[in-house]
Amino acid sequence: MERLNLKDLLNRAEKILREKKYSESTIQDYKYVWKKFYNICELCNIKYFDLELAKKFLKIYYNIDLKNGKGRLYTRRMRSIYVLDSIDRNKPIKNFRPKVEKRLPEEFNDIFYEYDEYLKSNYSYNTIMASEKVLVDFFKYLKQNNINSIENIAIQNIYNFVNSINTQKYSLNTIYEIKYKLKNFFKYLYNNHKYKFDGTDIFPKIAKFERSKLPSYYTIDEINQILKQVDRNTKKGKRDFAILLLAIVYGLRNSDIVHLKKENILWNENKIELVQYKTKRLLELPLTENVKYSLLDYLKNARPKINTPYIFLPTKPPYTYTDMKNYSSLYKSAEQYINKAGIDVKNRKRGLHSLRHSLASNMLKNNIEISTISGVLGHSNINVTNIYLNISENQLRKLALEVPKYE
Repeated sequence: MERLNLKDLLNRAEKILREKKYSESTIQDYKYVWKKFYNICELCNIKYFDLELAKKFLKIYYNIDLKNGKGRLYTRRMRSIYVLDSIDRNKPIKNFRPKVEKRLPEEFNDIFYEYDEYLKSNYSYNTIMASEKVLVDFFKYLKQNNINSIENIAIQNIYNFVNSINTQKYSLNTIYEIKYKLKNFFKYLYNNHKYKFDGTDIFPKIAKFERSKLPSYYTIDEINQILKQVDRNTKKGKRDFAILLLAIVYGLRNSDIVHLKKENILWNENKIELVQYKTKRLLELPLTENVKYSLLDYLKNARPKINTPYIFLPTKPPYTYTDMKNYSSLYKSAEQYINKAGIDVKNRKRGLHSLRHSLASNMLKNNIEISTISGVLGHSNINVTNIYLNISENQLRKLALEVPKYE
């Protein structure tokens, strides 16, 4: 097959990603990097793709540490050029996964990437990442025990792996999740005639344990104190204040805040309407005055003038919403304001998710039905919401349901 010039290669890459049902957000993220790389190559009269040149581009343009880089943003940008490299060499797409590729035994490469393609078509990014980690650990365990192929795995080997998990390091519910992901993996193998036992045969019933820890939450007084730490005269402050309110008032997950688009805000109807990133369920919320004005203040006076449907963007260039998808940055922002407020955070988490828990706790205190709380939080199962019923009555008496006002 004749080698494609760079422009045709980019078009071919996009077509392949769409055929493989990559998400639209992933495709747009990749295309953003490709476009910058293409423009530089065109200026330098470079006609064909070169992996080493692309790495230098990432290093210079994005200031990426090629050897020691880490984080979702680093991985996503490295992936974008490895996709091009695979297609340029007419090879199956092998995405760049620094941690996975360093630890994955070569004997299990093919089945790992085959299953990974299946996951991409059916599950969210976070589920895929969690499944990858479990499988890498599992394959590494098999390799250490001289098992080098799927056919040679005995059911007892699977049980031995689970029993080898350090219960001092991992909670019982984490072990439950590991079993569940192994069960799905072997179901896939059985359905595709690659293993003799179904995942259901291996794990007929997986017991899930009650949570040993209660969700972290903050009182209304503490929440107001946190909000006072935000400097709303700065662009970053305007953005962070709007993000905090979305977590406090509606209990939105990090993923839903980051993926929130302009089209989700129905201004004339005073409503927010979105499909949740985690559950894929439609969520409708009333647009309160404080949230409305904080969003307007950010959109009009602080948000970079970039043509993208996503509302929240970084405060520094290149202003891609991809940068916001590194949820650790949201955690650090929330943690920063909580620490500034001088609140005692002993035994409490300090991210946006703790503010989500706080909403549920305050609603429960005011005798709002658990089914209503479940609807507001967008839980797929009311049993998840029942976790908040474990908070003691004395603790609840300290809470009051008041929505912090925009001043």
